[in-house]
Amino acid sequence: MTSLTTFGYRIRKLREEKNLTQTELSQLLGMKTYTTVSKWESDDNFPKGKDIKLLAKLFNVSSDYLLGLKSERQESITSIYDQLDDSQKKEVYLFAKEKLKINREHNN
Repeated sequence: MTSLTTFGYRIRKLREEKNLTQTELSQLLGMKTYTTVSKWESDDNFPKGKDIKLLAKLFNVSSDYLLGLKSERQESITSIYDQLDDSQKKEVYLFAKEKLKINREHNN
């Protein structure tokens, strides 16, 4: 695995793009010190699932991107949805529900 595809590299790049220090990122994640973030970025340690989920939401990327399973930084549908107001969320929900119904009818 090259350094461009490691979890640590991706976290560091995303953190730097948001102009956050390791300390600031660790505080956003509810950690007491920057040490954990430092270890992630140097690939000396790997985050727990809950931390991957928080990082994906914070950086607006998919967990698959963070884990190196996808090379594109595509936003997850959940992260996009979370940014909508309540009326927009309702519209998206109804649209998705209708598309799912059509899909199920087509596959049966």
